[in-house]
Amino acid sequence: FRPVLSNVESSFFKPVKINDRLTVTAEKLYYRNGVLKSDLQLFDSSGEVCVICKVQIKLINDLP
Repeated sequence: FRPVLSNVESSFFKPVKINDRLTVTAEKLYYRNGVLKSDLQLFDSSGEVCVICKVQIKLINDLP
């Protein structure tokens, strides 16, 4: 499979500092017709939310 990023909606709440350790969590909303849609959150080292995204990825099957 080959992922193709098709749509991203983001809300940025605070800047990320250089050398700051980040944690990314995601929750699958659905997988339908080769499209995976997820809610994604990015946290800084103090546990505060920096970014919230809705991400949509199209999965393409390259196998014959």
